[in-house]
Amino acid sequence: MLAEAESQSVLAISVPEADGVLNRIRSIYAGEVPPRGANAHITIQYPWMPPALITEQAILDLTTVFSGFPCFDFSLQLGWFGHEVLLLVPENPAPFVRLTEAVLDRWPEYPYYGGEHSQIEPHVSLAYGKERNLWDLAEQLADCVPLHGRATHITLSAGIPGAMTCRARFPLTMTAAENPGPGLPPGCW
Repeated sequence: MLAEAESQSVLAISVPEADGVLNRIRSIYAGEVPPRGANAHITIQYPWMPPALITEQAILDLTTVFSGFPCFDFSLQLGWFGHEVLLLVPENPAPFVRLTEAVLDRWPEYPYYGGEHSQIEPHVSLAYGKERNLWDLAEQLADCVPLHGRATHITLSAGIPGAMTCRARFPLTMTAAENPGPGLPPGCW
């Protein structure tokens, strides 16, 4: 009998610009891909705090942690984790790494990917499988990259992997030129 999936939480930046690539992969690739309903994203911290422990104070603490970080543009290229995972990776991972480090500094009891990986490697997971099949898939996707996006907020989601729901959104700081002015509350753009 399979063990029941455990409820978890994740802090991530949505990458809607990559959803089309992910949907294309789901339609042409017979191997393993992120499940439908899981939008393209770059993980900042997973697993984060167990959902039962996420209090209003934890949400306020996250707001404080992320409040000093500006919005930023990024570009994604095809990349690899070993030879078994096809990814989209940022040309400049530094802003993503800084966000992850800020969360790890505040909550060291929740290590990056549960301590499985010592190096922070921001990415969008696209497909898993045998190297040859993934190389063929990468060739079919070459015309889809680079992808350009803008990080404007971090999302806290919780639940069973593959069926998580948004618990909170944390806006990154806009520059004076980006600020929509009076009439819109911060983070509503």
